[in-house]
Amino acid sequence: MFDFLFVNEAEVYINTSQKKEIFISEFFEQIKAELPKAYVQNKDIFQSNNELSFTAPPFRYVWNGWNIFNPITKAEFKFSQVSNLLQLNTRMCFKEFFLVALALSFASIPGFIIGAYAYSIAWLIGLWLLFYGGSRLINNIRMEGFIKRIISKTEKHKTPPRTLEDVWKEDKEFINAVFVPAFLEDDK
Repeated sequence: MFDFLFVNEAEVYINTSQKKEIFISEFFEQIKAELPKAYVQNKDIFQSNNELSFTAPPFRYVWNGWNIFNPITKAEFKFSQVSNLLQLNTRMCFKEFFLVALALSFASIPGFIIGAYAYSIAWLIGLWLLFYGGSRLINNIRMEGFIKRIISKTEKHKTPPRTLEDVWKEDKEFINAVFVPAFLEDDK
């Protein structure tokens, strides 16, 4: 119901020269290589053909430094085909970070009780704007760069050469339309 408070969703459209399946598997492999740095264990990573999701252990950002996945409690990366492009839908949950900010906001209650309204209001504004809002903003900017870096690394890997059989399976209608009439003309 209140997902908008702690969930970010984004769409990225990717024009790749690689086969869809190879691109997606390489993309997911690079994300899975980053997850152990954020203390996400293999048992918490779920992958299907076009989707990768993970659940992170609680409060790992306290001891883990500045990893890109630190403030994220859960994440989903899902690919779909949109005409000639791959569409990457991302969904990241910051629920744990939200709850920490909510708990810290209760520290302003004594200030309101003793009449230090300015300090209490400053604490609340600073907490929510800088700690929570700033963390989400920084994470969104870093995640965008992270995804672009993974896409460029994935694109640099060369796909294996396509055989005529692969071309035939993928582009059967194209081959029929272009090459078959040429063969028919030679027979005449």
